[in-house]
Amino acid sequence: MPFFDVFVLPSRAEAFGSVFAEAALCLLALVGTDVGGVSEQIEDHVNGLLVPSENPTALADALDIVINDPHFRYEMARAAWNKAKKTYSLNRVIGELKRVYTSFEDGTVKA
Repeated sequence: MPFFDVFVLPSRAEAFGSVFAEAALCLLALVGTDVGGVSEQIEDHVNGLLVPSENPTALADALDIVINDPHFRYEMARAAWNKAKKTYSLNRVIGELKRVYTSFEDGTVKA
């Protein structure tokens, strides 16, 4: 992925789409369909572009935007990278796991 500029996944259904986080960490502009958990990861026109599922015209329009506007593409990719780094970083995951395990130890069990 690090050799590309744009990551596109026009899904009909997507539970979470962890591949978007992976693509964001590779500093790629994200284009996805507004299904399932994709909209939890992509804020339209902020850190990626969301298009309706099964709408090839909207998908083509979104790709036209990211291909023809390198500054916008970079700004979205940077925003996606920042969000992914903050949300899915190893340090954050380790911290969350530590918090969960510690809560079992002291009996507070906070989910």
